[in-house]
Amino acid sequence: MFTQLMPLIQNRPLTITVAALDASQIRVNVVPQPTENDKKANGQIGHSHSKEVAKIPEEAIQGLTTPLCLTGTPEEIDTELANTLTKFTALHAGLQQSYDTAAGAIGASVKAIDERERIKKEKDKANSKKPSTPKSDEKKPTDDAALPLLFTTQGQNSPAAVSANDKAPTSTTVHEEGEDEESVSGVQDQTEQEDVG
Repeated sequence: MFTQLMPLIQNRPLTITVAALDASQIRVNVVPQPTENDKKANGQIGHSHSKEVAKIPEEAIQGLTTPLCLTGTPEEIDTELANTLTKFTALHAGLQQSYDTAAGAIGASVKAIDERERIKKEKDKANSKKPSTPKSDEKKPTDDAALPLLFTTQGQNSPAAVSANDKAPTSTTVHEEGEDEESVSGVQDQTEQEDVG
């Protein structure tokens, strides 16, 4: 009997009770007891991790302490007890292994989240310590560009002075760069002579 129960006993204590129900019937109970380790896996999940890491359901934890109850004649119990305890222990060992795997995954997830948060805080701290450098790409506005267009000379051709007695020009002459001043002044002299005459 204890040989079959040994894998289960290594993980948690057991309570075994035997009671007579009547003159020919007995009941044998094998009850695995809860341990402190049963709550440790979910205890690793703090408030900050609860959105990213799922807890092991309480039903699964309670499954680790599911009891075995055998009822029958003493002869039936003697015949079937060893085989039943072997199956019971195998099922509990499988549950314990699943629990341990889940607890390990929870621990690794919590560590990974903590590491990610630590790295993020270090990057934020490093970025906040860097002095802000002015952007050299931005063009600074010149003094003329900051003034209203009325007061600037940048990019504007100043119009010729016109008096009320002047006639409206009949044609507009466009002077290009490189045109010599004599031809331009000759045109101006010609227009002045027409006005006088």
